[in-house]
Amino acid sequence: MITQMEVGLNVTSFEHGLGLALQQDADVIVVGDLRDGAVARMVLGAAEAGRKVLVVMTGLYVIQAIERFISLIPPDQRATAVPQLATALDGVIAQRLAKTRDGKFRPAVEVFRGGVEVSKSIQENRLQDLSYYIEGRRGGM
Repeated sequence: MITQMEVGLNVTSFEHGLGLALQQDADVIVVGDLRDGAVARMVLGAAEAGRKVLVVMTGLYVIQAIERFISLIPPDQRATAVPQLATALDGVIAQRLAKTRDGKFRPAVEVFRGGVEVSKSIQENRLQDLSYYIEGRRGGM
């Protein structure tokens, strides 16, 4: 069963909609555009509770998207939120359009997968190391 809640139509905010989804014990939660620290914290809590959470954010690259997610969290809460993110993160897909030699556009996709090394790098604030994992194509990246 799929239940869609639209901000402005069914709920007053992303936070309200996510709260309702958690009350309904959803197995999978999709957040259409993450821009708020409170919603980011709720997303981490839902993932930590075993729900599959898919989040859409703007960003050209995987590392930029992870940095933006972390920046949404208030500084006084990052000590607990970053380890949550590091353990809950299964993957990130960054997609943008790139112009080909013949002038057409094609998707350029960066695929990033979570794991022990990735988790450790995020927890230790070594986000620059993540690009080495992507470039080295570790674990199917």
